[in-house]
Amino acid sequence: PMLGEAQLDLGLCLEDLGDVPGAIVAFRAASARLHSDARAPLSLGLLLADAARGPSPAERTEAIRVLREAMRRAPSDAAVLGLAGPALRRLGEWRLAVDALQRAVGLTPTAALRIELAQALWAAGDRGRALQEATLASRQAPGDLSARYVLALMLAEQGDRAAAATALRAVIEGAADPALRERATAALRRVAPR
Repeated sequence: PMLGEAQLDLGLCLEDLGDVPGAIVAFRAASARLHSDARAPLSLGLLLADAARGPSPAERTEAIRVLREAMRRAPSDAAVLGLAGPALRRLGEWRLAVDALQRAVGLTPTAALRIELAQALWAAGDRGRALQEATLASRQAPGDLSARYVLALMLAEQGDRAAAATALRAVIEGAADPALRERATAALRRVAPR
């Protein structure tokens, strides 16, 4: 176990230094040694899923496998489930993402996890439940403008342009983040052209 911990620490350091191939090797080794610890497969899966060039088919398959393993090792850890879910969504594994995020929300029903669940549900084609979760997230954290932005995009795609425009205007008015304000402004132009 001590060697596995050292390999995990090495992987984290290498990742911080930008040595992705070295971090992958270290995380693989740590995952093999730390049989009940979710941190190594989770770190490996997140790293593979977020590869800048997009994961190769083999990396994608490995990322899905190790993220599943992390979820198996920590089935009641909202942090593990809450990180694995969005990575699985980015990998196109929408049902697995929904499963991870539903479990995470069941353990820790935060607005951030709810909005991640809403996006996974949306990607999986469950638009009604996605809108419900996004609405709950917006109500749970009214100051979370990124949640309101996601809800606005969903409303626009469902054809409720008036509600989407209202939500986008609120995001634009309240956003301290210039990038969020810019995305909301661009979305408002598409939803309610002048």
